[in-house]
Parts: sequence; structure tokens; C-alpha cells
Amino acid sequence: MLPMKHRRSAFKSCALTILVSASVVLLLLGCLLGLFCLGSWLSGIPAGNWQLLSDYLNILAAFGNGHSVQGSVVIALTCGGAIGLFDLLLPYRYEHLS
Repeated sequence: MLPMKHRRSAFKSCALTILVSASVVLLLLGCLLGLFCLGSWLSGIPAGNWQLLSDYLNILAAFGNGHSVQGSVVIALTCGGAIGLFDLLLPYRYEHLS
């Protein structure tokens, strides 16, 4: 068992990891949305990009009770939480390896 001082720093590290990784996932989802929008406005790109954009927003809406922004936040927090749990696991993993 870790001392209280190390547990606090581990939880602070976990919270920071969740926030950073969730914001990175949101950034990636936003960039993908931007690419679909940009591809729809560029000439020479097939008109099927509007269908791709619609499908992308429908997939995000499936995770967010019909709202694509809410779905993006759910996906980002889920990924951030999983990465945060791995961050909490690391000290215990190294403790058992040495």
C-alpha cells in the first residue's frame, strides 16, 4: 500500500491524465469533423462527403442520446477514464516488477 502522500499525487496525476487525454480525443474528433466539412466545400471532391459527414454525426449522436456534441464528450471521457485507470495501475505494476 502506498503512503498517503504518494496516493494523493497518484490521484492528482490520474485526474490530470484524464483531462489531457479527454481533451486530445475531443481535439481529434473535432479535426475529423473539420476534415469532413472542408472536404465537402472543396471542388473536385465527390459530393459523398456530405453523406460521410451525416453518418459521422449520426454515430456521435448514438453515443449522446441524439446529440452529437454530447456523444463526443461521452467518447472523450470514456477514453480519458480508461487512460486514467492505466495511469493508476502503473505504480502498482512497477512495484510488483521490482
